[in-house]
Order: sequence, then C-alpha cells, then structure tokens
Amino acid sequence: MSKHISIHSLKYVFASHQDPDIITSLPRWLMHTDCQVVTSRLWSRFLPHLVSGFVSGKMQKSLDNRMVEIPDEGSNIRLGNSFIRAIPAHFLHSVGNFHFYDPLSKILFSGDVGAAMTPGQDHVPVENMADHIPLMEGFHRRYMASNRACRAWVNKVRQLDVETMVPQHGKAFVGRDKVAAFLDWFECLECGVDLIC
Repeated sequence: MSKHISIHSLKYVFASHQDPDIITSLPRWLMHTDCQVVTSRLWSRFLPHLVSGFVSGKMQKSLDNRMVEIPDEGSNIRLGNSFIRAIPAHFLHSVGNFHFYDPLSKILFSGDVGAAMTPGQDHVPVENMADHIPLMEGFHRRYMASNRACRAWVNKVRQLDVETMVPQHGKAFVGRDKVAAFLDWFECLECGVDLIC
C-alpha cells in the first residue's frame, strides 16, 4: 500500500469481522500509523487482547481512543466531505459483521459475501455469473448462517446504489447487472442451519 499512499495519512482501518485474515495485522497498523480501527461494538472489547502482546503499554492505553465502535444497526463514518456507510451483515458469517459502502464510487466492500476461490485471477472482474456461482457455492453454503440472514442483507443492499461489489476473496462484480445477479442468487441460497437435517 505504501507504494500508492503514505501510510502516515491513513485515517481508518475497517475491521469487518474478527477472522484472522482481517485482524491479525492490526498491531502493525496501530504501531506504524495513527489510524483508528472501525469495528463492531461486539468485537471492540476483544481486539485489545490481540494487540496486547505486540504493543507498548502507552499504545495499549491509547487503544480505547483509536476504536470506532459501530452499533448493530450500522452507521456512517465521516471521511473528508463524505462518509463510508457501515452496512450490517450480521451472521454472514460473523455475529458482528459489517460491510462498507462508499456512496461516491458506489462500491460495496462485501467482506466474505461473494467470496470465491479464483487463484491468480482475482484482478479480473467476473465475466459470467453462471460460471462463477459454482466457485462461490460451497463456501457460502457452509459459512453463511441461514437464508434469513442472506435475505436481510440483500434487502439492505438493494436500497443502495451499488455499481461494483468487491469481496475480500475472489473477483469483483463490476456492473449493476452482475451485482443484481449475485443478489438474486444469494437471496435464495439455502445455507448454514437451513441445511441441518
């Protein structure tokens, strides 16, 4: 990232949920930047435990001042003359999960929702949804809690003006048609507790 911007100008780190691939780098962000950590109110009391072994006592004490706790219903996080909107994505697949929407670029950063295993091809957007769905299906059926959680999220996202959806793993969905196709699929997905016999 430092090839593109000065990390000293970094204002926020958005921790969508508690998985290691999201937050294990947190101590380094806190040591090398002055950023604030934006996360669910549910996870804010756990993050200091992760950081305590890596940072000095002085930094540990200041961590409380660097946490931006998101309430369950979501919130807007001020950024310059605009904001980033925290969209609730609870139980997809974390109890305190949030996705982040930029209304200027119309990009939804969707965490693990929409994730797929596409080794070496993540930089290329999805071209054909019918071909891409099998790459997402197994993960979503196992890691997403229930269809009810999927539908609640889809209803929220359909209220936004999303042109691009960027999951944390796999290819981006570029274009309203690709986003709509994903939402149609995800809205009907049986997953998690729906599959318990």
